[in-house]
Amino acid sequence: WGRCGAVADRLVFRPLMGWATAWSFDRLRLWCERGTHPRAALARALGECALRLVLVLTAVLVSPVAPLAVAAGTAVLAALLPPLPGTPAARRCRRTPPGHVRAPRLLAALESS
Repeated sequence: WGRCGAVADRLVFRPLMGWATAWSFDRLRLWCERGTHPRAALARALGECALRLVLVLTAVLVSPVAPLAVAAGTAVLAALLPPLPGTPAARRCRRTPPGHVRAPRLLAALESS
């Protein structure tokens, strides 16, 4: 797709693939640490997203004074509040490699022996 494809790849597809990979690794982490099956984690994540969406829609429909301002504030809160501990979230995963990491002291002791 030429230049448009390169821009779409850089701005849309790479971040989306990074997010999806981080999210799936968090599902795997929950399975290993807590025994939460990946299907259950998916159901929990979809339920939490649905609840946040219902809260935003309720704020739009209920607020007669300034529905746009209330809906925008509720949407910002729904997006910024951290997910529940049992819900998979890509924001918990590191997306870039850590900086310089020191080798453990035990490794230096083993190498000198």
